[in-house]
Amino acid sequence: MDMDGTISVISSMVAVCFYTPGGYVELREVADDKKNLCDTYEDWLVEFSKAVNGLRNEGMDVVPITIDIAKLVQWCRQNKLKNTSSNRSKYVAELCKTQFGN
Repeated sequence: MDMDGTISVISSMVAVCFYTPGGYVELREVADDKKNLCDTYEDWLVEFSKAVNGLRNEGMDVVPITIDIAKLVQWCRQNKLKNTSSNRSKYVAELCKTQFGN
C-alpha cells in the first residue's frame, strides 16, 4: 500500500498522515476517495505500520502527523480541492512545513 498517497517527503524526513480511531471514522465519512481507504481503523493501522517500517528501513525519518479532520476539510474547501489521498498528502506537507519550518 502506498498509504493512499498520504506521504510527503522533505529531505530525508517523511511526514505521514496519522489518524486516531475516531479521526479515521470521520475521514471515511468525508473522503472523496472512500473506496481507496481501508474498511476499518485496525486494517488501516496494519497498513500504516507496514509503510512506516518500510520507510524507516530505507533510512527515512518518519514523522507521523495527527490529522484533525475538521481542519483538513476546511483546508480542502479553502483551496477548492477534493478530499483525496493526493490532497491529504499536500495538506500534511503544509502542516510539516509549518511545524518544522522546512
